[in-house]
Amino acid sequence: MIASKRDSLCMQILRAKYKVKHDWLRSDPPKSASPIWRAIENAKKIIVKGACYLIGDGTSIDVWQDPWVPWVHTFIPKPRDESSPQPPLKVSQLINSDCHCWKAHLVHEIFDPPSAQAILSISIPSRPTADKLCWILDPKGKFSVKSACQVSNSQDGTQTVSSINWKKLWSLKAPERIKMFLWRLGVNALPTRENLSKRMEINDTSCLLCKNVVETPCHLFLHCPIARALWFSVCWGFKPEEISASSTEDILNLVLNPPSPFSPAMEQWKISLTLALTLEEIWRLRNTELHSNAPIILLDSIKMVQRRFLEITNVYTNSDPSSLCQQAIHWTLPPLGWIKVNVDAAFSNSRSALAVVARDYNGNICNIWARTSTQPSSLQAEAEALLWATQIAKRERWRQVIFESDSKICIDALTSTNAVSHWSIQATINNCLSVTESIPECSFVWIRRSCNSAAHEAARLALISKFSFVFNKDNLPPALAAICKEDVH
Repeated sequence: MIASKRDSLCMQILRAKYKVKHDWLRSDPPKSASPIWRAIENAKKIIVKGACYLIGDGTSIDVWQDPWVPWVHTFIPKPRDESSPQPPLKVSQLINSDCHCWKAHLVHEIFDPPSAQAILSISIPSRPTADKLCWILDPKGKFSVKSACQVSNSQDGTQTVSSINWKKLWSLKAPERIKMFLWRLGVNALPTRENLSKRMEINDTSCLLCKNVVETPCHLFLHCPIARALWFSVCWGFKPEEISASSTEDILNLVLNPPSPFSPAMEQWKISLTLALTLEEIWRLRNTELHSNAPIILLDSIKMVQRRFLEITNVYTNSDPSSLCQQAIHWTLPPLGWIKVNVDAAFSNSRSALAVVARDYNGNICNIWARTSTQPSSLQAEAEALLWATQIAKRERWRQVIFESDSKICIDALTSTNAVSHWSIQATINNCLSVTESIPECSFVWIRRSCNSAAHEAARLALISKFSFVFNKDNLPPALAAICKEDVH
């Protein structure tokens, strides 16, 4: 907060007391600093790992001292000639204020090629604002104690990397109770006898089901004879001993990423659900044995898993939005008098290409534009493609335009007043909105990839050929012509 110039009363007092200036991140603390302030100063070594300026007007950023280029080491560019001293230089001196773009010839003249390419990838706001220090390790550019701790732990080598795709677990089509059970299994938090013995004195640590081996999670869920019988009966003759699983993470990954030998005719989420229900049933049998000592009837357990599988799949099948109302999966004509502009970007091996496809309310091609780009990520390329589309619409003096893109992040940033866009596309998004002020009626719409085939193909052609092009309805390449014809019919 101190470094980002937050203007609260507390920050004003701290800056005044300790003489905090613009160069705080790279300066030493004053001799009069208190122990508390020196502790704050110690955090700078973490902050510099993710603090980087977003370009506004560039007047406050020192080219050689301040972090301002996100895609280079330490966020500070290297000069073309490192042997000679570099004169003082502000970022604003590299910007052409008339067209709000970089002075490309000057950038290439001053900086080494990697730095120059990274600088030219930074978008310049069409309406200059104050330069802003942001935390680029967060997608929205906001500093948090959590992200700072993650940086600190990664530096110390204390951060543990899990092999589990947790997002995949929480998006699993299964009741929340099953997801919580799988999470407890994945982090080895289930009270198996082995786990309990590590925390308290237990006389008997043997498996409650087979009474032969120590009750570890791997034994209970995979190697116990009763568990193996249930797996074989429920899961298409599956034999746990044929897979390599030595931890609870391996067991959970078996559910989230089922191996190929499982039922090939079944959807993957249903296979994962069957495996999860089998694990849950094994745990239920274990707890039943612990609390009631009731006899284990394997046939009842098999029927239990099958019944629960049918109940859950019926719920998720009937509540699937795609089964209730079909969202558009093909391109549709715009209203009478409107122009529809489809936008896409292709990105591969650090190269990108942009495409804009404009059609009228009859589906006739106005033009198809495509060009290569220097954007360093697919998200930035998608945002630049949208900006290019708005600029084309303004140049062509279209009055009623629908802009469609399959980049939900970009469309949300353009349409939601409360959305905070990714820090890397903030300037581009603001430039888009600025351009559309000159278009009387326009809207931004997110669509599926299947509705954006023409723009996708045009971007792919530009990426492969490395050429820019403009096509009209009379000189379309065969592949593009076929896609456009299919869209209309």
